[in-house]
Amino acid sequence: MGRLCLVVCLAILFAAGGTSAAQAGFGFKAGPNMANLHGDDAENLDWKIGLAAGGFLNLSLTPIVSLQPELLYVQNGASLDGIFGINVKFSLDYFQLPLLAKFDIPVVGTIVPTLYAGPYVGFLSSAEVTASLGGWSETIDIKDYVSSTDYGFVLGGAMEFGLGLTSLFFEGRYVHGLAGLDDGLSDAFENDEPQETDLKNRSIMLLVGFSF
Repeated sequence: MGRLCLVVCLAILFAAGGTSAAQAGFGFKAGPNMANLHGDDAENLDWKIGLAAGGFLNLSLTPIVSLQPELLYVQNGASLDGIFGINVKFSLDYFQLPLLAKFDIPVVGTIVPTLYAGPYVGFLSSAEVTASLGGWSETIDIKDYVSSTDYGFVLGGAMEFGLGLTSLFFEGRYVHGLAGLDDGLSDAFENDEPQETDLKNRSIMLLVGFSF
């Protein structure tokens, strides 16, 4: 399904390739990413704050509808307060490719509210588990045991403020992963009875950026 999601994203992007340069824009965005995991085995996990940053293209289809492909570096994961006060942090970093349908809400003036939604595909960059207590910490690389591809959907909105040739915007989005992360996690922790865990990504991003 992850491969199908990527094919759909690319097909829509190439279908919009006929958009003229006069209707195309670009921009950059960054901000905190509040990440966690969901699924049957995600009980007692806490939110972990990371970073989301990258760039995007904006391809106008109509005066109020546009297609927005993005490339973001995203720090996902979760944290857990374990026994004896040991804190465990799961760090899952991705290169994420959302493809969003964006809808401008017509208003009078230079402030434009927008809504958007669409699928994303993510490619794992690194995966680690860090246990810490006081000044002691230990980190284990688990990239070989986490699925290399993630996919899901994005829902969000923004407020854009026109500044002449550029716009400043603030946005919030919810990212919901549909792909299971387990690719042998039980083996990584030497479980005597290997069993696939049900864990998927999710996060809330608060971003600020400029578009041109």
